[in-house]
Amino acid sequence: MSPSATLSSRGQERLDRVQAYYATNLLPVQKNYDKDKNPEGLINLGTAENSLLSDKLLELINSRFKLATEHLKYRSTLLNGFTPNTTQVLPRVINEALRPFIPNSIRSEHIAIGPGIGAVLAHLLWHLCDEGDGVLLTAPFYSDYIRDIIYPARARPVIVPIPADIDSLSVEAIPYLRRHIEAQLADGQKIKVLILNNPHNPLARAYPVNTIVEYARIAEEFNLHLVADEVFANEVYSTRYTPHPTPFTSVLSFPPPPSSDALPCSSSRIHVLWSPSKDLGASGLKIGALISPEPANKPLIETIRASMSATPVSGAADAVFTAILDEENGKWYEAFLEENRRRLRESMELVAGWCEVHGLGFEHAQAGPFLLVDFDKVIRKMEVAGPKDEFMSHSLSIEDQAKLVIDLLVRGGVRLQVPSVYGDPKGTRIRVVFSHPVEIMKIALRRIETALGLPHAEV
Repeated sequence: MSPSATLSSRGQERLDRVQAYYATNLLPVQKNYDKDKNPEGLINLGTAENSLLSDKLLELINSRFKLATEHLKYRSTLLNGFTPNTTQVLPRVINEALRPFIPNSIRSEHIAIGPGIGAVLAHLLWHLCDEGDGVLLTAPFYSDYIRDIIYPARARPVIVPIPADIDSLSVEAIPYLRRHIEAQLADGQKIKVLILNNPHNPLARAYPVNTIVEYARIAEEFNLHLVADEVFANEVYSTRYTPHPTPFTSVLSFPPPPSSDALPCSSSRIHVLWSPSKDLGASGLKIGALISPEPANKPLIETIRASMSATPVSGAADAVFTAILDEENGKWYEAFLEENRRRLRESMELVAGWCEVHGLGFEHAQAGPFLLVDFDKVIRKMEVAGPKDEFMSHSLSIEDQAKLVIDLLVRGGVRLQVPSVYGDPKGTRIRVVFSHPVEIMKIALRRIETALGLPHAEV
């Protein structure tokens, strides 16, 4: 009998990484919460999905969604036919969201579309990086960047540690970034890409202009590509904690040379990622765009499009987004975005107020559907009886103690991510996604109180 078939070495490496990830983030075998069908089910506050306006979105989709024959065909048939599609409607909404320096200058030929930002980023990195090349991320960072950096490009995530007392979105973080690059290069590590996640996940703020300028300067100085993930561009909002949030500024909004306000790097280095999915609360309808208006990057856009031919946006998803984003719905879309920001503000203030009642520190979120809550008080002071006495053992690291807190929460019916997966330097801050309907958020907060032995607070 012949030996059993085995994975390739790279397939085994991939499997090992997947198993290590799920050892930390394994979802329990448990159905999600549903008020009627499963009231004891798990409430997931660990995944950045937005359910605040799902009913309104479904109402529009169900009233306008209509498939044509071309949606049933290959994507090339759709694009070469006469049915409206996303290549026609996306440029308008991208221009409105990112506000390039020359108004309405982003056109369809500047865009490559794929099934979600993660897929587009993965394909982009495959084209920009050779195997083992470094991709820079300042900590903390969006955890799934690791997945997209490694597979399929087999590039290497290079995590830049920023001290906990330094704001990693400020210019004070730039010297740490520069020194880390220099150290990596001295050790023989090639660096090809610097990722700018603006507005930031999980810090939930936009980058100030002076930091964006310094990122561009770093890219030029070290011959790097600057990849700007701007997916939360439409989700900056004010709260009672931050009445004047840092405004979002796209890398595309700077004037070109020779203006003194131009970014200090070649525009051929700049690549932008954007999607309407997060704004609409439609992460499951996968669509993402790579945007690069620089003429020198036309071959890159063309090859990314070609590489997406095996994994394109589905015809059904294209039809849905085209119906939503059509110019006839322009006023509806703008009103939807404004209402989304209002509800994000309300949800953030709900969770922030809960944190204040319990004396928990938190980042003052200004963008996106999440905030970082510091559970240091709980981790250091919780008294756990019986077999969990090890929880308070000084031999356990902060990381392990945070994992035990996450385990308690999962068993209590709330799923959150371990801080180590996004490299948070403080180690005790947990990202809480608050973009659920208010009644579900209140149930989740009550469950957290019960699981961690906190007094029940009225919020």
